[in-house]
Amino acid sequence: MVGEIKINSKPKRVKPEFEVGELVVYGSNGVCEVHEITRLTVPGTNKKGSYYCLLPVDTKTSRIYALVGQDKITMRRIMTKKEASKLLEEVYDIPELEIISEKTREDQYKTALRSCDCKQWFSIIKTLYNRNKQRLASGRKITSTDERYLKEAKKSLYTELSVVLSKDKEKIEDYFVEKVLEKDA
Repeated sequence: MVGEIKINSKPKRVKPEFEVGELVVYGSNGVCEVHEITRLTVPGTNKKGSYYCLLPVDTKTSRIYALVGQDKITMRRIMTKKEASKLLEEVYDIPELEIISEKTREDQYKTALRSCDCKQWFSIIKTLYNRNKQRLASGRKITSTDERYLKEAKKSLYTELSVVLSKDKEKIEDYFVEKVLEKDA
């Protein structure tokens, strides 16, 4: 028959991109170890397939199951030592986020945080560090929204850099603050 469409009722098998034991960044969950790749059927859904079982490096007691091949949440390999060193050298040149308006400020923070891009995380930190310094200088408090996104960006970035460079998060943060303060001097 001309124009007949054949529908494949079997779900497409997706080959896992990451290996067991590999360290990845999974959305806003931060650095995780791929503990295993397993087949699951999620109750209440029609989703069947292979899932990564991820163990966050900060909390080994929790597990995250991420569908292999899904694209709703960004998942990537952690950066290399070379990439981390280069990023720390470039911190001075990374611009602040360009906040279009106060109404879109939180959405811009969310977008930058969910990008899983270390430079975007640095931009959030730099933006909020300078914004909070200005607010405190004028006698105003730090907003809870700013505080929440600053905390999340620091956690994501400093955890990844800490794992890659085998350094304490505090030392990573101290280095960054020095670079930001150098600009103001």
